[in-house]
Amino acid sequence: MLESVTFERRATTATVEMTTNAMSARAKSPLPRQRLAFGPQGPPERQRTVETRDKLSGDKR
Repeated sequence: MLESVTFERRATTATVEMTTNAMSARAKSPLPRQRLAFGPQGPPERQRTVETRDKLSGDKR
């Protein structure tokens, strides 16, 4: 009884770690599928960061 409970808990923590790793990896590098869906600029979050960076640096492209 006790062993099965610890095993289940270990399995859930491993799953959570895997999902968080996958999410962070996905946030760092968007999948080609995503890039195609959003266009060459990438997801809206990246467009926003590019805009703010241009404003900060004073780039007028």
